[in-house]
Amino acid sequence: MIARPRQTPHRLGRLAERRVLWHFRLRGWRVLARNWRPRAARNRGGELDLVVRRGGCVVFVEIKARSREQDLDSVLAPAQRRSIERAASEFLARAGIEDVSLRFDLVYVAGRRLRHYRDAWRPRD
Repeated sequence: MIARPRQTPHRLGRLAERRVLWHFRLRGWRVLARNWRPRAARNRGGELDLVVRRGGCVVFVEIKARSREQDLDSVLAPAQRRSIERAASEFLARAGIEDVSLRFDLVYVAGRRLRHYRDAWRPRD
């Protein structure tokens, strides 16, 4: 048996992002943005991994890649959720998108397993 070399975290993340991108495309979603950063994010984070749209629904997708499964509570902290929500708000304003339903999804990729959590959280108003 030949052992596969360990993947670097960056490579693992890029492969997971590509896999999730096709997961949505094959289900009829149109990709609006990948790895989108708001102007203010240079100082405090807030990248949107993937933004997709189908009809009147826009989904902001956070992608988490791990070499093995972890507890989901430790994967996405509340501060990171708020940061994603702020970036999503700026994305919508800059893109001129209005009157659509919004959703925040989490896609967790561990090894060969891909788990899609629709409506993983709701933004606080």
